[in-house]
Amino acid sequence: MKQHKKILIASLSILVLMLALACGGGGTPVPMSDIPIYDGATPTAAGDNPLVDLVVESMEEAATGEDVTMETQAYGLPDGTTWDDIKSFYNDELEDSDWKPADELSDESEEFKSIGWQRGPASSEQLLVVAYLPDIFGEGATMIVMLFSE
Repeated sequence: MKQHKKILIASLSILVLMLALACGGGGTPVPMSDIPIYDGATPTAAGDNPLVDLVVESMEEAATGEDVTMETQAYGLPDGTTWDDIKSFYNDELEDSDWKPADELSDESEEFKSIGWQRGPASSEQLLVVAYLPDIFGEGATMIVMLFSE
């Protein structure tokens, strides 16, 4: 249960930072379908992993009532995929795009890891967060892609 609390705190911290950043905007939002997906990642459904459900539900509950749209998709990762693999893939994929690193959205705790980007003007119109959950339940590591738009 201690790990669940740490993950909840980390995900809520991301949401607080997301809400602080997403207060301006302009331009056309990027749809979730345009976000690159790690090679070999397979979509998972709600209920497949209780830890993923906890993170997604906490983020959705915290975003309720805010002027922010949140899209999420969880993915099972190929055996042996590490956090460094995920970070490297997304940093390479987004390097020459209009997505800029948002260090405030990064977390490197043992139970929950995330990296984030923003796009748009300084007050950001969209945020992208990629979270990594290690294999805690013996079902493999999981990645959650979260896209926040005003």
